[in-house]
Amino acid sequence: IPIMNYGLINLRGSDYNAANVQSAQTAMYKIFSIAAIRAVIKYSWTARGNGTLNEEYLAECWAYWRSASGYISTVNKATVQEIDALLDWSLTSIPATTPCEIKTKVESMYKALGISCAMVGVWNDAPAGSCLASPCSDTSNTNTLLAGSTTYVDMCKVAASEPMSSTAWHGAPAFTAITAAAVAAACDFV
Repeated sequence: IPIMNYGLINLRGSDYNAANVQSAQTAMYKIFSIAAIRAVIKYSWTARGNGTLNEEYLAECWAYWRSASGYISTVNKATVQEIDALLDWSLTSIPATTPCEIKTKVESMYKALGISCAMVGVWNDAPAGSCLASPCSDTSNTNTLLAGSTTYVDMCKVAASEPMSSTAWHGAPAFTAITAAAVAAACDFV
């Protein structure tokens, strides 16, 4: 939320600042990338189903990955296409090596995406001893995430007298869904 607030503060009113809006936009792309990467790591394993393809998890893996793979492809289109091929819906099985291949491929893009191993974290429920349980190392990576702002723009608050059915609330369900998806992805990683 602080990153969105920062973007909003710099977008609305007389304090418009294009550079700060761009910083907030880039930070949001990073957050969506992190959520998609966490999901593709986790669900590539669960889709494998201990050797028996779980199509539901493959679809979930594919959908989460695709939520940000378009942006991620701006830093390395070929690697994104390789991951897309590993998640092809026509698969009848997922080789045991696929989740580790995917993890290695996404990690290779962290620096260019402006994110780090620490931001992505390690999957809490990763099988012990697997590559998925091993933290990546990018000690030379100094990427950071914008802190944002906790200041709110008054013109965006709904007046106490305004009904919940007003136009000010129409974007709330979509925003809530996006935020919930990002938080859910964060819960499985440390």
